[in-house]
Amino acid sequence: MYFALTGEAMINTHPPGVYMPFTVAHEHAHQLGIFAEDEANFVGVAACVSSGNLVFEYAGYMAGMNYLINVTPVDELFEILDNMTYHVRLDRYAESIFWATRTQANTGVNFLDRFLTTVAETTNDAVNTIYDSFLKSQNQELGLQSYGACVDLLVEYFLDEAIAYMAIINAEPDDEDIND
Repeated sequence: MYFALTGEAMINTHPPGVYMPFTVAHEHAHQLGIFAEDEANFVGVAACVSSGNLVFEYAGYMAGMNYLINVTPVDELFEILDNMTYHVRLDRYAESIFWATRTQANTGVNFLDRFLTTVAETTNDAVNTIYDSFLKSQNQELGLQSYGACVDLLVEYFLDEAIAYMAIINAEPDDEDIND
């Protein structure tokens, strides 16, 4: 989270570590004056994937992939998920487990778990409403949705790469390639 009044970047270090380089790059973008969330997300991904550091590159591609997956039509989503490597699926699973354990109480006492989960959901809704209003007051018209709005920037950034990759995949091998 970036606290604009003091210029501080506050980073939650509890989520799976695979995303930490992206989170740091995103918050650093805010420190450099990129206040819009969609732009900070884009800069975080672009900085990571172009860093030359394998760990940062992986984090950037994972973050970018998550934003793109969130806007992918369901019928295409399964094909994408089926083509992920085991380790990518494992990292995505670890992330989903992390967030699931943060939204549901698990004390072992049913009535207490239901009560605490309801309180957590209500609190989360209230915090999201307040933060959405804060973002909109800072001229980010999309509010909380601005975090995912970097998709257009990502598509434009990676378009040439994707076109070149698709050309390679779809290319017909010529006789020389077959004989080599």
